[in-house]
Amino acid sequence: MTPTATVLVPRQPPAFPFARIEEPVTSIEVSPELDDGGDREGLCFRVLSRVLAGEEIRLTIREVPRVLGSSGVGGTEEPGSRGPEDPLDDVAVVMPHRGREDHLQAALASVSRADCAPRTYLGRDVEGVGHFVILQQLIERAAEPFLVFHDSDDVSCADRFTTLRAAFDETGADRVGSHELRVDEIEGTVRPVRFPLDVNAALAVAPGFAQLHPTTMVRREAFLAAGGFSTHHRFANDTQFLYRSFFSMRLRNVDGFLYVRRRHPGAVTVRPETALGSPLREAIEAEWMRDFEEVKAGRLALAESSLRVIRGAP
Repeated sequence: MTPTATVLVPRQPPAFPFARIEEPVTSIEVSPELDDGGDREGLCFRVLSRVLAGEEIRLTIREVPRVLGSSGVGGTEEPGSRGPEDPLDDVAVVMPHRGREDHLQAALASVSRADCAPRTYLGRDVEGVGHFVILQQLIERAAEPFLVFHDSDDVSCADRFTTLRAAFDETGADRVGSHELRVDEIEGTVRPVRFPLDVNAALAVAPGFAQLHPTTMVRREAFLAAGGFSTHHRFANDTQFLYRSFFSMRLRNVDGFLYVRRRHPGAVTVRPETALGSPLREAIEAEWMRDFEEVKAGRLALAESSLRVIRGAP
């Protein structure tokens, strides 16, 4: 039998209009073989560290108190799922990689061990062109109508793909993401990060952090119709695409935790030159935010704004 672990997160309302980072959590239910006899407060972080190291553990995340039900997009119930017996022949994962091999192997293991594991397209960035170049290539070559983004230093919960796919049938959305559980290897903490459910409504208030790109599944046709990723920067182009997609796509998040994000010193959002809040990133995103409001107000054409598709590295 595969060992199981369920992280227990206090039930809270979804965030709005931007993401909300919550207090660390320490509660986890584990099968007996995962109980290492150490201090109870640290067990959650230790087990998640084992998952992030690639150990075969079936991981899920649930809010407490639990609420029975299957509707995962509207609010208070556990996220819906197709169930592990349903095929996902119309879904594929696209994963760019440049970094540590052990991180990649853990990410791939989490996909292959998931309920109804989808096909995975992996692109190695051996020339340092940036992962948006790799992603765009993978998406253009893929045949599946639904594509799942996945960073190669993170892991997916066992029920991630079935839950996201079910949300498309329920909502008719073009792109669906989820909340994240952030395992901070620098601070040694586990934090829930919650997002708004209706991403379009959130962005209608103001541009900001309303959906985490690697948590999402997207309709390939809608993604390509919106222009796909710009490739002129090696980071942050997912934010540009989010703002551009507001004008042509229905964007949602399920009210559930399906994705475990690793925060580590080598991450693009942590390294000083490209970290969140760094001068370069702030300058790039400030231009996008300004143009987003101008396009939204009808004072600027999308095709003439900084949100237009800009191809860079080959």
